[in-house]
Amino acid sequence: MAYQRVTAEEHTLIYRWRQECRGTREIARRLERAASSIGLEFVRNMGMRGYRPKQAHEKAQAQAKRPGPRRFTDQVEADAEARHKEARRSLTLDNGKEFARHEEIAMNTHMDVFFDRL
Repeated sequence: MAYQRVTAEEHTLIYRWRQECRGTREIARRLERAASSIGLEFVRNMGMRGYRPKQAHEKAQAQAKRPGPRRFTDQVEADAEARHKEARRSLTLDNGKEFARHEEIAMNTHMDVFFDRL
């Protein structure tokens, strides 16, 4: 099962069930998560005033490595394409059978083809 962050709604449910004196395992079962995940949630977000769902969610969002979906902008795609073209600019082969077909190789790979004796 892939890891999913605790949502704002789940933070609120955790808070409510904690106020009702529900145990960590019961909360985990209700949320269909591992008990250790809920235990860590309490360890990370328990303060002087107890577990606070709004602050827990804000802290989780701030600590997230990727807080939202990544998107390629047109500029990022253009840069990637330019780097790809630059990397594929040349190809060096030995003087074997491919020497006779260097024009075909160059045309099919869209590269400058160079031959070198090894």
